[in-house]
Amino acid sequence: MLDKEKVILMTDIAIQEKHIIEDKKIASYYIEDYLFINNFKTITSTLVISFGMILIKILIYVEKEINFPDTISGLVEEFISPFTWKIIFFVIIYSLISTYI
Repeated sequence: MLDKEKVILMTDIAIQEKHIIEDKKIASYYIEDYLFINNFKTITSTLVISFGMILIKILIYVEKEINFPDTISGLVEEFISPFTWKIIFFVIIYSLISTYI
C-alpha cells in the first residue's frame, strides 16, 4: 500500500521535471537571441567606428589644408578604400569566431 504523502511528492516531482524541460527550451532560445543581438551590436559598432575613422581622416585633410580629390573615384580611393578591406576582414573573422564559440 502506498503512502498518500509519497504519492503527492512523486506527483510534485513529475510536475517539476516537466517544467524543467520547458525551461531549458526557453533558456536555449534566449541564449541564441542574446548571442545574435550582441554579435549585431559588435558589428554595428565596428561600422560606426570605421565611419568615425573616415571622418577623422577628412578632418585631418581639412586641418592640413590638403586638396580633396575632384572625382568620386578619387574620394573613394582616398577615404573609403583603405578601410573597406579591414572592415570586411574584421566582420568575417569576428563572425566566424563568435559563431564557432
